[in-house]
Amino acid sequence: SASRESRSPDGVHTDSRVGRSRQRTSSPSEVIAQQRNRMSPQDAQFVAACAGVASGDVNAIRQYLLDGGDCTRILTRDEALLLNNALRRKQSNEQGTVRMFVPSETLVHMALGFERSDLLTMLLSGADQKRVRKRLPSYAMQGVADEVRQEMSTCLQQMKGAWPCCFISRDCLFALPEEISSFTPAIREQLFHDVVDTEVQQELEDSKPPVINWCDLITDSLGTKLYALWNRTQGDCLLDSILQTTWGVQDRSASLRIALSESLNEGKARFYERWRDAEVLQANSLQYSVDENQWRLDFEQLQVRASTSGV
Repeated sequence: SASRESRSPDGVHTDSRVGRSRQRTSSPSEVIAQQRNRMSPQDAQFVAACAGVASGDVNAIRQYLLDGGDCTRILTRDEALLLNNALRRKQSNEQGTVRMFVPSETLVHMALGFERSDLLTMLLSGADQKRVRKRLPSYAMQGVADEVRQEMSTCLQQMKGAWPCCFISRDCLFALPEEISSFTPAIREQLFHDVVDTEVQQELEDSKPPVINWCDLITDSLGTKLYALWNRTQGDCLLDSILQTTWGVQDRSASLRIALSESLNEGKARFYERWRDAEVLQANSLQYSVDENQWRLDFEQLQVRASTSGV
């Protein structure tokens, strides 16, 4: 009998035969493959690796890393839309809620979000290879850094009342000593390189639109800029940055992480409302929705991750 199979632009296969017809929805990997001719090879390989995280395709991720792919690369809005369109097609044929891709995530964040713990070792080893050894001030004088951390921990207190949130009772602002201005330009450049994550700095400034230093009035007229500080990987970067700018050390004792976890647990009701509102805005911008049970499950996972160093 005669038969004809065709593929529509949105990835749906139609197969008509004498006396019967059927439709088959493309898998996420097939939909992405159809879009590859519109991307550069590097972009297409990165998107394939992202899809591999969701599906557990180790080969796609390994190939991306072997070809020099950067596992700290950030997912763009357009890439997230493409991946989420593919996931929605999969969700339409399966029961349950499918976790969506979120712009600005890295492969490590995706592996955590999709609960692919088996992929983390591969991704984190790739991230470590990308990072150059730094010589931070707190590394050079570890004894003094430990004393600073101990002093900081004594300043952590908890608010009383309906919102028992932790706070630091002492205002501090860390600055490099003025004496370094007398050093040679080469030494000053090396000091700057050790403190700043130049790769992340470039990504944030060169993105479209720029994330930081986009106002010429501030950067040129006032001569001031924001800089991306170098810190530890694996989920401790935000906490490290807070302590680096205030006390000049990283959160290696996990004092700030413990305070964060306690605040989320003690003030769960208020934090959940604000977190959910922000997530709903993000979901609406990506044209998908999540039910209330899924929001609560995601927030519970967030609480667990907040209490775990390196997540």
